[in-house]
Amino acid sequence: MAWFKDWFGTPYYKMLYRHRNDEEASVFLDNLIAYLSLEKGDKVLDLACGRGRHSKYLASKGLDVTGIDLAEDSIAEAQKSACETLHFMVHDMREPFPGGKYKAIINAFTSFGYFDTEEEDIKTLCNVRNALEDSGCFVIDYLNSTKVAREIHPHSKSTCEKVHFDIRKHIENKFIIKDIIVDDEGEEYHFSERVKLLDKNDFEKYFAAAGLEIKAVFGNYKLETFNESSSERLILIAKKSNLQA
Repeated sequence: MAWFKDWFGTPYYKMLYRHRNDEEASVFLDNLIAYLSLEKGDKVLDLACGRGRHSKYLASKGLDVTGIDLAEDSIAEAQKSACETLHFMVHDMREPFPGGKYKAIINAFTSFGYFDTEEEDIKTLCNVRNALEDSGCFVIDYLNSTKVAREIHPHSKSTCEKVHFDIRKHIENKFIIKDIIVDDEGEEYHFSERVKLLDKNDFEKYFAAAGLEIKAVFGNYKLETFNESSSERLILIAKKSNLQA
């Protein structure tokens, strides 16, 4: 089983990333809505939506939102908030997206770069292009691979709700690999994450192969200028490459 099928649906994933809070998400999404000039009723796809944190906020702003994710448990949780303008479904991003065309497709919190091959990544991006309206935008929020590689912490520990996490990280074949050992009241579980250390040049190559073109690059959730050495995030906004900005 691929690591992301095994890990994302667990309660431990939510515990480990509890610092990713609603306030952070709202700052990012408010800035995106303004930058992309999204209006009430516009269709938005939240690609790899998890439990729907971003989807719910976008819908609260009057957008018509569909969230898709491979983790059945995550979608089951997200479905509790579904309504007329907020829809969720289990879906593999490597397959054509449901729901027609979208004004914006948003892929947040490093929810890309999981697959073993470039072909799978490019296939996903081709699906993005095919699901965009002609004037639509794709937003990908990714880690800044240069900063992450330089500042990697090989070993760390944390505790949440009496659950202990022992985390070890290393870089191998241009993947950052995180081995996660969970101790839940004496019961031990092992999980892992494998995410490609993709930089702006890699995305340019991938996007070109999929018929997308980068139109803007930002370095944080305030949409400030990207700096390869210091920015916390790599946020790219792309459109279909045969269309004008």
